[in-house]
Amino acid sequence: MRLTSRLLLSVLPLVALMMAGFGAWLLVERERSLVPAMRQQTRVYAQAVDIALENALRDIEQARVQEFIDRLSADPRIFGVLLYGADGSLRYASDSLTGAAAAPDSILSQVLKGREEIVFERTLGNRKVFAVLRSVREVPPDTARGNIPAGAPGAILGALEIAQPFELLQGEQQRVRAEVVLVTLALMAALSLMLVFVTHRLVERPLQRLAAAARELGEGNVDARVLTSLGASELNALAREFNEMVERLGTARRALLQESETRVRLERRLSEAEKLAAVGMVAAGLAHEIGAPLNVISGRAEMLLQQHGGDARISRHLESIIAQIGRITRTVRSLLDYARRPERRDDRVLVSTVIDGAVDFLEAELFKGAVSVTRHEPKPGEGELWVQGDGDQLQQVIVNLLVNALQAMDGQSEPRHLTISMGLCEVDPALQTADAFIEIGDSGPGLADEMSDRLFTPFSTTKATGTGLGLVVARSMIQDHGGTLTGTNHGGGERGAIFTVHLPAVV
Repeated sequence: MRLTSRLLLSVLPLVALMMAGFGAWLLVERERSLVPAMRQQTRVYAQAVDIALENALRDIEQARVQEFIDRLSADPRIFGVLLYGADGSLRYASDSLTGAAAAPDSILSQVLKGREEIVFERTLGNRKVFAVLRSVREVPPDTARGNIPAGAPGAILGALEIAQPFELLQGEQQRVRAEVVLVTLALMAALSLMLVFVTHRLVERPLQRLAAAARELGEGNVDARVLTSLGASELNALAREFNEMVERLGTARRALLQESETRVRLERRLSEAEKLAAVGMVAAGLAHEIGAPLNVISGRAEMLLQQHGGDARISRHLESIIAQIGRITRTVRSLLDYARRPERRDDRVLVSTVIDGAVDFLEAELFKGAVSVTRHEPKPGEGELWVQGDGDQLQQVIVNLLVNALQAMDGQSEPRHLTISMGLCEVDPALQTADAFIEIGDSGPGLADEMSDRLFTPFSTTKATGTGLGLVVARSMIQDHGGTLTGTNHGGGERGAIFTVHLPAVV
């Protein structure tokens, strides 16, 4: 059930009870005031009629008196008018009260004996009425001339009774009840709408934002955030705590990923070490078993080449033997280098110095192959790139990559071009770590599709005289420095391959 519905179901019954109580109290008060108000209204009518009828009892034209009384009773607010003589007899009655009984003698006698006014309730016909009985006094003729002081009572000529029906009171009561019910319902509807609006605006919508951010976080988006201006201070505090929790989760996730990568790297190195141990045993055995015979065969072949150098056919065979012996020797040496890597120094190394040394080392080969070299230095503001490690091993890796690039461009028509780029790339902003990268690209044919999965597999090569260990040794050295070595082809239709070295940068 929605929060708004739950709040309405919780609050509205209490509000309805309070409003009903208030409405009942208001209705009782209004009805309590209606009776005195109606009595007062009847008295006012009686006083007004009394003034008009002060001399009615002395009027010889009784028809005019009857006509006047009938006109008065025509008012819907007056049920009827009764006029009594001084002896208490009913002299005149309006049409609505024809045949009506006179007022009780106990009340009528009090008025005829001098009491100014009596308000009472009685039944006329089949209707219950309010009645006001007033004495009708004679106005002395000299009062206007000042002979008798104003306000002096005159002789009682009779009594006047004005009756108002209870239906007027009941109709007024029904109208008051309807007003109270309508006002109560309107207030409840307005309160409900206000409660729905306030709950949706100040509670439900902020909670929906928090729920959406929590859903994103559950789906793995550690960048999920929620605005800290949700309205209420409690919700703002909850939003801040949520964002801080997400930040902590992101930091913990990055640290866990880094730890996982470190563990994977250590496991890979352990696996490499196990393979190195096996290869080392094989290489050591090969070096011991075939090293000495190869030296003997190579020496005898060179001696025979010197003795029979004049015979072209014999010289060609002997040169082929010497070349194949050299290939076997290089393979055994590569196996030994792969298995028994020298101990790595731990120095602060300037990346540009490593690249300069590698390019200088291969200057003759670059010139011979008519290869142009383009270098892209770090971006302005990055400064010089420094890494921690063995400068000689890193230069050996760069030389190896450059040699592979030169060999890939052998036989290619000009232009032959090498691109060397270096710079910084951010790894984790939260941990403030960055990598120094070195990219070496060539304009050769690129990497064959079948080599994409076996690029760093020992003895995998497309070269006729290659051993397939150069990239394996290079990547192993880079991994010892805590970095990575990857290779791929240029994109966007550009020819050639590109190899990228990533190493942790140091300040």
